[in-house]
Amino acid sequence: MLFAVVDIETTGGNANLGKMTEIAIVITDGESIIEEYDSLVDPGMHIPPFITNLTGITNQMVEDAPPFHHIASKVADLLKDKVFVAHNVNFDYSFIKKELEEAGFQAPTKKMCTVRYSRKMVPGHKSYSLGNICLHFGIKNMDAHRAMSDTKATVQLLHELFRLDHKEFWKTYLTNDKEVNLPSGLDLETFTNLPEEPGVYYLKNDKGEILYIGKAVKIRSRVAQHFSGKKTSEKSTGFHKEVCHVEYFLTGSEILALLHEDSEIRKHWPPYNKSQKNPPTKYNLSYYKDQNDNWRVGIIKGKFIGKSLLTAYSLMSARENLFEIVKQNDLSPSLCQITVPVNAHITDELHNSNFETLIGNHQENPLNFVIWEAGRKPNEESFILIKEGQFHGFGFIRTGQKTTDYAILKEKLEPANPSGITAKYVSNYILTQENVSLSIMEYNDSQLLF
Repeated sequence: MLFAVVDIETTGGNANLGKMTEIAIVITDGESIIEEYDSLVDPGMHIPPFITNLTGITNQMVEDAPPFHHIASKVADLLKDKVFVAHNVNFDYSFIKKELEEAGFQAPTKKMCTVRYSRKMVPGHKSYSLGNICLHFGIKNMDAHRAMSDTKATVQLLHELFRLDHKEFWKTYLTNDKEVNLPSGLDLETFTNLPEEPGVYYLKNDKGEILYIGKAVKIRSRVAQHFSGKKTSEKSTGFHKEVCHVEYFLTGSEILALLHEDSEIRKHWPPYNKSQKNPPTKYNLSYYKDQNDNWRVGIIKGKFIGKSLLTAYSLMSARENLFEIVKQNDLSPSLCQITVPVNAHITDELHNSNFETLIGNHQENPLNFVIWEAGRKPNEESFILIKEGQFHGFGFIRTGQKTTDYAILKEKLEPANPSGITAKYVSNYILTQENVSLSIMEYNDSQLLF
Protein backbone atom coordinates (compact mmCIF):
# COMPACT_ATOMS: atom_id res chain seq x y z
CA MET A 1 0.00 0.00 0.00
CA LEU A 2 1.25 3.48 -0.88
CA PHE A 3 0.71 6.63 1.14
CA ALA A 4 0.47 10.17 -0.23
CA VAL A 5 1.63 12.49 2.55
CA VAL A 6 0.34 15.98 1.93
CA ASP A 7 0.66 19.48 3.33
CA ILE A 8 -0.78 22.72 2.00
CA GLU A 9 -0.57 26.40 2.82
CA THR A 10 -3.71 28.49 2.36
CA THR A 11 -5.12 32.01 2.52
CA GLY A 12 -7.32 31.07 5.48
CA GLY A 13 -8.80 28.26 7.55
CA ASN A 14 -12.06 27.62 5.68
CA ALA A 15 -12.18 25.70 2.40
CA ASN A 16 -15.35 27.57 1.40
CA LEU A 17 -13.64 30.94 1.68
CA GLY A 18 -9.91 30.31 1.32
CA LYS A 19 -7.64 28.97 -1.40
CA MET A 20 -4.33 27.13 -1.54
CA THR A 21 -1.08 29.03 -1.92
CA GLU A 22 1.26 26.02 -1.85
CA ILE A 23 1.02 22.23 -2.02
CA ALA A 24 3.52 19.43 -1.38
CA ILE A 25 3.02 15.69 -1.85
CA VAL A 26 5.44 12.91 -0.93
CA ILE A 27 4.68 9.31 -1.91
CA THR A 28 5.98 6.65 0.47
CA ASP A 29 5.54 2.92 0.98
CA GLY A 30 5.83 3.41 4.73
CA GLU A 31 9.59 2.97 4.79
CA SER A 32 11.07 4.82 1.83
CA ILE A 33 10.21 7.90 -0.22
CA ILE A 34 9.20 7.07 -3.79
CA GLU A 35 8.27 10.43 -5.31
CA GLU A 36 8.09 14.11 -4.36
CA TYR A 37 6.12 17.02 -5.77
CA ASP A 38 5.60 20.60 -4.68
CA SER A 39 4.38 23.84 -6.19
CA LEU A 40 3.32 27.32 -5.25
CA VAL A 41 -0.30 27.97 -6.25
CA ASP A 42 -1.91 31.19 -7.41
CA PRO A 43 -4.96 31.45 -5.13
CA GLY A 44 -6.65 34.08 -7.28
CA MET A 45 -7.16 36.21 -4.19
CA HIS A 46 -5.17 38.43 -1.85
CA ILE A 47 -3.03 36.69 0.79
CA PRO A 48 -3.74 38.33 4.18
CA PRO A 49 -0.70 39.84 5.95
CA PHE A 50 -1.02 37.52 8.97
CA ILE A 51 -0.82 34.51 6.62
CA THR A 52 2.30 35.94 4.99
CA ASN A 53 3.82 36.45 8.44
CA LEU A 54 3.06 32.80 9.29
CA THR A 55 4.15 31.11 6.04
CA GLY A 56 6.49 33.61 4.42
CA ILE A 57 4.48 33.31 1.18
CA THR A 58 3.82 36.75 -0.31
CA ASN A 59 1.45 37.92 -3.02
CA GLN A 60 4.48 38.57 -5.25
CA MET A 61 5.67 34.97 -4.85
CA VAL A 62 2.43 33.52 -6.29
CA GLU A 63 1.98 36.03 -9.12
CA ASP A 64 3.57 33.68 -11.67
CA ALA A 65 2.51 30.42 -9.96
CA PRO A 66 -0.06 28.18 -11.70
CA PRO A 67 -3.68 28.29 -10.48
CA PHE A 68 -4.74 24.97 -9.00
CA HIS A 69 -6.79 23.84 -12.01
CA HIS A 70 -3.56 23.90 -14.08
CA ILE A 71 -1.92 21.35 -11.75
CA ALA A 72 -5.08 19.44 -10.77
CA SER A 73 -4.36 16.58 -13.20
CA LYS A 74 -0.89 16.04 -11.72
CA VAL A 75 -2.19 16.21 -8.15
CA ALA A 76 -5.04 13.80 -8.91
CA ASP A 77 -2.61 11.35 -10.53
CA LEU A 78 -0.27 11.45 -7.52
CA LEU A 79 -3.13 10.86 -5.07
CA LYS A 80 -4.90 8.16 -7.07
CA ASP A 81 -5.12 4.78 -5.28
CA LYS A 82 -3.11 6.12 -2.33
CA VAL A 83 -3.99 6.68 1.31
CA PHE A 84 -4.21 10.44 1.83
CA VAL A 85 -2.09 11.26 4.92
CA ALA A 86 -1.70 14.59 6.68
CA HIS A 87 -1.20 16.04 10.14
CA ASN A 88 -4.78 17.12 10.96
CA VAL A 89 -5.94 15.47 7.76
CA ASN A 90 -9.42 16.97 7.49
CA PHE A 91 -8.03 20.47 6.99
CA ASP A 92 -5.77 19.60 4.05
CA TYR A 93 -8.27 17.16 2.60
CA SER A 94 -11.15 19.66 2.62
CA PHE A 95 -9.22 22.14 0.46
CA ILE A 96 -7.79 19.58 -1.95
CA LYS A 97 -11.06 17.70 -2.40
CA LYS A 98 -12.97 20.91 -3.10
CA GLU A 99 -10.51 22.18 -5.69
CA LEU A 100 -10.05 18.77 -7.34
CA GLU A 101 -13.81 18.39 -7.75
CA GLU A 102 -14.10 21.92 -9.15
CA ALA A 103 -11.46 20.96 -11.72
CA GLY A 104 -13.34 17.77 -12.63
CA PHE A 105 -11.24 15.22 -10.71
CA GLN A 106 -11.95 12.90 -7.79
CA ALA A 107 -10.14 12.95 -4.47
CA PRO A 108 -9.02 9.67 -2.87
CA THR A 109 -11.50 8.19 -0.43
CA LYS A 110 -9.08 6.69 2.12
CA LYS A 111 -7.58 9.07 4.66
CA MET A 112 -5.31 8.83 7.67
CA CYS A 113 -4.44 11.44 10.29
CA THR A 114 -1.02 11.42 11.92
CA VAL A 115 -2.35 13.44 14.86
CA ARG A 116 -4.79 10.68 15.85
CA TYR A 117 -2.23 7.97 15.02
CA SER A 118 0.38 9.71 17.20
CA ARG A 119 -2.05 9.85 20.12
CA LYS A 120 -2.31 6.06 19.92
CA MET A 121 1.36 5.24 19.48
CA VAL A 122 2.95 7.85 21.80
CA PRO A 123 0.28 8.76 24.38
CA GLY A 124 0.67 11.29 27.16
CA HIS A 125 1.70 14.46 25.34
CA LYS A 126 -0.07 17.72 26.14
CA SER A 127 0.16 18.79 22.51
CA TYR A 128 0.25 16.76 19.31
CA SER A 129 1.14 19.65 17.04
CA LEU A 130 3.58 18.72 14.30
CA GLY A 131 6.35 20.69 15.98
CA ASN A 132 5.84 19.10 19.37
CA ILE A 133 5.54 15.49 18.20
CA CYS A 134 8.54 15.88 15.86
CA LEU A 135 10.54 17.10 18.85
CA HIS A 136 9.67 13.83 20.61
CA PHE A 137 11.26 11.84 17.77
CA GLY A 138 14.13 14.26 17.14
CA ILE A 139 12.80 15.13 13.67
CA LYS A 140 14.07 18.47 12.38
CA ASN A 141 11.70 20.74 10.46
CA MET A 142 13.94 23.49 9.14
CA ASP A 143 11.25 25.55 7.42
CA ALA A 144 8.01 25.09 9.40
CA HIS A 145 4.80 26.33 7.76
CA ARG A 146 6.16 25.77 4.29
CA ALA A 147 4.50 22.87 2.52
CA MET A 148 7.42 20.64 1.53
CA SER A 149 9.28 21.06 4.81
CA ASP A 150 6.15 20.18 6.81
CA THR A 151 5.39 17.27 4.47
CA LYS A 152 8.85 15.74 4.83
CA ALA A 153 8.62 16.10 8.61
CA THR A 154 5.23 14.33 8.51
CA VAL A 155 6.73 11.55 6.35
CA GLN A 156 9.51 10.98 8.90
CA LEU A 157 6.90 10.98 11.67
CA LEU A 158 4.79 8.42 9.78
CA HIS A 159 7.84 6.16 9.33
CA GLU A 160 8.67 6.39 13.04
CA LEU A 161 5.09 5.53 14.01
CA PHE A 162 5.06 2.56 11.64
CA ARG A 163 8.27 1.26 13.26
CA LEU A 164 6.56 1.35 16.65
CA ASP A 165 3.36 -0.23 15.34
CA HIS A 166 3.99 -3.98 15.64
CA LYS A 167 0.26 -4.75 15.79
CA GLU A 168 -0.59 -2.63 12.73
CA PHE A 169 -2.90 -0.27 14.59
CA TRP A 170 -2.61 2.10 11.63
CA LYS A 171 -5.21 0.05 9.76
CA THR A 172 -7.83 1.03 12.32
CA TYR A 173 -7.03 4.71 11.71
CA LEU A 174 -7.95 4.62 8.04
CA THR A 175 -11.18 6.50 7.40
CA ASN A 176 -13.40 6.72 4.36
CA ASP A 177 -14.54 10.11 3.15
CA LYS A 178 -18.14 8.87 3.17
CA GLU A 179 -17.88 7.81 6.79
CA VAL A 180 -17.81 9.91 9.94
CA ASN A 181 -14.62 11.98 9.85
CA LEU A 182 -13.84 12.59 13.48
CA PRO A 183 -11.61 15.50 14.49
CA SER A 184 -7.95 14.60 14.88
CA GLY A 185 -8.06 15.33 18.59
CA LEU A 186 -11.18 13.28 19.37
CA ASP A 187 -10.58 9.75 20.56
CA LEU A 188 -12.52 7.12 18.58
CA GLU A 189 -13.43 5.21 21.74
CA THR A 190 -14.93 8.37 23.29
CA PHE A 191 -17.14 8.81 20.24
CA THR A 192 -18.12 5.13 20.07
CA ASN A 193 -19.20 5.14 23.71
CA LEU A 194 -21.61 8.04 23.29
CA PRO A 195 -25.20 6.92 24.04
CA GLU A 196 -28.05 6.84 21.54
CA GLU A 197 -30.41 8.51 24.00
CA PRO A 198 -31.97 11.98 24.42
CA GLY A 199 -29.81 14.59 26.04
CA VAL A 200 -27.50 17.57 25.76
CA TYR A 201 -23.92 17.25 24.51
CA TYR A 202 -20.89 19.51 24.93
CA LEU A 203 -18.08 19.76 22.37
CA LYS A 204 -14.88 20.89 24.10
CA ASN A 205 -11.32 21.80 23.08
CA ASP A 206 -8.08 20.42 24.49
CA LYS A 207 -8.29 22.86 27.42
CA GLY A 208 -11.76 21.63 28.38
CA GLU A 209 -13.41 24.85 27.20
CA ILE A 210 -16.92 24.46 25.78
CA LEU A 211 -17.04 25.23 22.05
CA TYR A 212 -20.61 24.18 21.33
CA ILE A 213 -23.69 22.88 23.15
CA GLY A 214 -26.34 20.89 21.32
CA LYS A 215 -29.37 18.72 22.00
CA ALA A 216 -30.19 15.36 20.49
CA VAL A 217 -32.72 12.55 20.53
CA LYS A 218 -29.78 10.20 19.83
CA ILE A 219 -26.56 11.80 21.03
CA ARG A 220 -23.99 9.74 19.11
CA SER A 221 -25.85 10.06 15.81
CA ARG A 222 -26.24 13.81 16.25
CA VAL A 223 -22.56 14.31 17.10
CA ALA A 224 -21.65 12.23 14.04
CA GLN A 225 -23.61 14.64 11.84
CA HIS A 226 -21.19 17.42 12.76
CA PHE A 227 -18.35 15.39 11.22
CA SER A 228 -20.08 13.79 8.23
CA GLY A 229 -20.42 14.54 4.54
CA LYS A 230 -18.97 17.50 2.71
CA LYS A 231 -19.37 20.11 5.41
CA THR A 232 -16.83 22.89 4.96
CA SER A 233 -18.55 25.71 6.86
CA GLU A 234 -16.62 27.86 9.30
CA LYS A 235 -18.24 25.99 12.21
CA SER A 236 -17.52 22.54 10.76
CA THR A 237 -13.91 23.46 9.96
CA GLY A 238 -13.50 24.85 13.46
CA PHE A 239 -14.91 21.69 15.01
CA HIS A 240 -12.43 19.51 13.10
CA LYS A 241 -9.52 21.65 14.24
CA GLU A 242 -10.53 22.23 17.86
CA VAL A 243 -12.81 19.50 19.25
CA CYS A 244 -10.99 17.05 21.52
CA HIS A 245 -13.67 16.02 24.02
CA VAL A 246 -17.39 15.28 24.03
CA GLU A 247 -19.39 15.22 27.25
CA TYR A 248 -23.12 14.72 27.66
CA PHE A 249 -26.06 14.94 30.04
CA LEU A 250 -28.97 12.53 29.59
CA THR A 251 -32.46 14.02 29.86
CA GLY A 252 -34.81 11.12 29.07
CA SER A 253 -36.94 13.20 26.68
CA GLU A 254 -36.57 15.54 23.72
CA ILE A 255 -38.49 18.43 25.29
CA LEU A 256 -36.22 18.48 28.35
CA ALA A 257 -33.17 18.26 26.06
CA LEU A 258 -34.44 21.33 24.18
CA LEU A 259 -35.06 23.30 27.36
CA HIS A 260 -31.82 22.32 29.07
CA GLU A 261 -29.80 23.05 25.91
CA ASP A 262 -31.06 26.64 25.81
CA SER A 263 -30.45 27.14 29.53
CA GLU A 264 -26.90 25.80 29.25
CA ILE A 265 -26.12 27.94 26.21
CA ARG A 266 -27.21 31.03 28.13
CA LYS A 267 -25.06 29.97 31.05
CA HIS A 268 -21.87 29.38 29.04
CA TRP A 269 -22.36 31.24 25.70
CA PRO A 270 -20.05 28.95 23.68
CA PRO A 271 -18.40 30.60 20.64
CA TYR A 272 -20.11 28.35 18.07
CA ASN A 273 -23.65 28.79 19.46
CA LYS A 274 -25.08 31.88 17.82
CA SER A 275 -28.78 31.34 17.12
CA GLN A 276 -29.90 31.69 20.76
CA LYS A 277 -28.56 35.23 20.90
CA ASN A 278 -31.60 36.40 18.93
CA PRO A 279 -34.86 36.10 20.91
CA PRO A 280 -37.82 34.58 19.04
CA THR A 281 -40.59 36.77 17.69
CA LYS A 282 -44.09 36.27 19.10
CA TYR A 283 -47.28 36.38 17.03
CA ASN A 284 -50.44 36.78 19.13
CA LEU A 285 -53.93 35.98 17.85
CA SER A 286 -55.58 38.98 19.47
CA TYR A 287 -59.26 39.85 19.53
CA TYR A 288 -61.24 43.03 20.10
CA LYS A 289 -64.52 44.76 19.18
CA ASP A 290 -64.55 47.27 16.36
CA GLN A 291 -66.66 50.45 16.05
CA ASN A 292 -69.53 48.44 14.55
CA ASP A 293 -69.59 46.19 17.62
CA ASN A 294 -68.21 43.20 15.66
CA TRP A 295 -65.62 40.88 17.12
CA ARG A 296 -62.37 40.92 15.13
CA VAL A 297 -59.35 38.63 15.32
CA GLY A 298 -55.94 39.61 14.05
CA ILE A 299 -52.28 38.66 14.21
CA ILE A 300 -50.19 41.04 16.32
CA LYS A 301 -46.42 40.73 15.98
CA GLY A 302 -44.10 41.23 18.92
CA LYS A 303 -44.85 42.26 22.46
CA PHE A 304 -48.59 42.47 23.12
CA ILE A 305 -50.73 43.40 26.11
CA GLY A 306 -54.36 42.47 25.61
CA LYS A 307 -56.65 39.56 25.00
CA SER A 308 -55.25 36.73 22.94
CA LEU A 309 -56.50 33.32 21.82
CA LEU A 310 -52.97 31.92 21.58
CA THR A 311 -49.35 32.82 20.92
CA ALA A 312 -47.35 31.39 18.01
CA TYR A 313 -43.65 31.80 17.26
CA SER A 314 -43.76 32.05 13.48
CA LEU A 315 -46.03 33.98 11.14
CA MET A 316 -46.88 30.81 9.23
CA SER A 317 -47.90 28.99 12.41
CA ALA A 318 -50.01 31.98 13.48
CA ARG A 319 -51.78 32.05 10.11
CA GLU A 320 -52.39 28.29 10.16
CA ASN A 321 -53.85 28.45 13.67
CA LEU A 322 -56.03 31.43 12.80
CA PHE A 323 -57.39 29.66 9.70
CA GLU A 324 -58.28 26.55 11.73
CA ILE A 325 -60.02 28.67 14.40
CA VAL A 326 -62.09 30.46 11.75
CA LYS A 327 -62.96 27.24 9.95
CA GLN A 328 -63.83 25.15 13.01
CA ASN A 329 -65.87 27.85 14.77
CA ASP A 330 -67.78 29.20 11.76
CA LEU A 331 -66.34 32.70 11.98
CA SER A 332 -66.38 35.35 9.28
CA PRO A 333 -63.06 35.33 7.37
CA SER A 334 -63.37 39.05 6.54
CA LEU A 335 -63.45 39.87 10.25
CA CYS A 336 -60.40 37.68 10.94
CA GLN A 337 -57.86 38.80 8.32
CA ILE A 338 -58.52 35.65 6.26
CA THR A 339 -58.55 36.07 2.47
CA VAL A 340 -58.96 32.38 1.59
CA PRO A 341 -62.59 31.67 0.54
CA VAL A 342 -64.08 29.83 3.50
CA ASN A 343 -67.33 30.25 5.48
CA ALA A 344 -68.69 32.68 2.89
CA HIS A 345 -72.22 32.25 4.28
CA ILE A 346 -71.40 33.55 7.77
CA THR A 347 -73.19 36.80 8.59
CA ASP A 348 -71.80 39.34 11.05
CA GLU A 349 -74.51 38.39 13.55
CA LEU A 350 -73.70 34.68 13.34
CA HIS A 351 -69.99 35.44 13.50
CA ASN A 352 -70.41 37.46 16.71
CA SER A 353 -72.55 34.77 18.30
CA ASN A 354 -70.10 32.00 17.38
CA PHE A 355 -67.12 34.02 18.56
CA GLU A 356 -68.67 34.70 21.95
CA THR A 357 -69.29 30.96 22.29
CA LEU A 358 -65.63 30.42 21.40
CA ILE A 359 -64.25 32.80 24.01
CA GLY A 360 -66.77 31.50 26.54
CA ASN A 361 -65.36 28.00 26.08
CA HIS A 362 -61.79 29.18 25.59
CA GLN A 363 -59.43 28.29 28.37
CA GLU A 364 -56.07 29.98 28.55
CA ASN A 365 -53.12 27.64 28.78
CA PRO A 366 -52.08 27.20 32.42
CA LEU A 367 -49.16 29.34 33.51
CA ASN A 368 -47.93 27.37 36.53
CA PHE A 369 -47.56 23.65 36.08
CA VAL A 370 -45.27 20.65 35.98
CA ILE A 371 -44.68 18.63 32.81
CA TRP A 372 -44.08 14.97 33.49
CA GLU A 373 -41.87 13.13 31.00
CA ALA A 374 -39.76 10.00 30.68
CA GLY A 375 -36.72 9.61 32.90
CA ARG A 376 -33.19 8.54 32.07
CA LYS A 377 -33.69 4.97 33.24
CA PRO A 378 -36.48 2.54 34.18
CA ASN A 379 -38.51 3.45 37.26
CA GLU A 380 -37.70 7.15 36.84
CA GLU A 381 -39.64 10.16 35.56
CA SER A 382 -38.52 13.68 34.84
CA PHE A 383 -40.39 16.79 35.90
CA ILE A 384 -40.17 20.17 34.16
CA LEU A 385 -41.19 23.12 36.29
CA ILE A 386 -43.05 25.95 34.54
CA LYS A 387 -43.77 29.19 36.37
CA GLU A 388 -45.64 32.08 34.71
CA GLY A 389 -45.27 30.22 31.42
CA GLN A 390 -41.48 30.08 31.74
CA PHE A 391 -39.09 27.15 32.21
CA HIS A 392 -37.59 27.43 35.67
CA GLY A 393 -35.96 24.08 36.24
CA PHE A 394 -36.19 20.30 36.13
CA GLY A 395 -35.42 17.19 38.09
CA PHE A 396 -35.91 13.44 38.29
CA ILE A 397 -38.15 11.43 40.60
CA ARG A 398 -39.01 7.77 41.06
CA THR A 399 -41.97 6.46 39.06
CA GLY A 400 -45.19 6.63 41.03
CA GLN A 401 -44.06 9.57 43.19
CA LYS A 402 -45.61 12.42 41.20
CA THR A 403 -46.49 15.35 43.43
CA THR A 404 -47.53 19.00 43.36
CA ASP A 405 -45.82 19.61 46.71
CA TYR A 406 -43.24 22.21 45.77
CA ALA A 407 -41.17 21.50 48.88
CA ILE A 408 -40.57 17.94 47.67
CA LEU A 409 -39.81 18.96 44.07
CA LYS A 410 -37.46 21.71 45.19
CA GLU A 411 -35.19 19.16 46.87
CA LYS A 412 -34.61 17.52 43.47
CA LEU A 413 -34.71 20.69 41.35
CA GLU A 414 -31.97 21.80 38.96
CA PRO A 415 -32.74 25.53 38.47
CA ALA A 416 -32.68 26.94 34.94
CA ASN A 417 -32.52 30.34 33.29
CA PRO A 418 -35.86 31.12 31.59
CA SER A 419 -35.89 32.78 28.18
CA GLY A 420 -38.17 33.60 25.27
CA ILE A 421 -36.90 30.56 23.42
CA THR A 422 -37.81 28.12 26.21
CA ALA A 423 -41.23 29.80 26.47
CA LYS A 424 -41.61 29.09 22.75
CA TYR A 425 -40.63 25.44 23.25
CA VAL A 426 -43.11 25.01 26.11
CA SER A 427 -45.93 26.67 24.14
CA ASN A 428 -45.30 24.53 21.06
CA TYR A 429 -45.09 21.40 23.20
CA ILE A 430 -48.48 22.07 24.83
CA LEU A 431 -50.10 22.91 21.48
CA THR A 432 -48.72 20.06 19.38
CA GLN A 433 -48.10 17.04 21.62
CA GLU A 434 -50.83 14.53 22.34
CA ASN A 435 -51.32 12.98 25.79
CA VAL A 436 -49.32 15.66 27.58
CA SER A 437 -49.01 14.87 31.28
CA LEU A 438 -49.39 18.02 33.38
CA SER A 439 -49.91 18.83 37.04
CA ILE A 440 -51.20 22.33 37.82
CA MET A 441 -49.10 24.08 40.45
CA GLU A 442 -50.04 26.81 42.91
CA TYR A 443 -47.19 28.92 44.20
CA ASN A 444 -47.23 31.35 47.11
CA ASP A 445 -44.80 34.14 47.84
CA SER A 446 -42.50 31.91 49.85
CA GLN A 447 -42.12 29.46 46.99
CA LEU A 448 -39.56 31.35 44.98
CA LEU A 449 -37.06 29.53 42.84
CA PHE A 450 -34.26 32.05 43.19
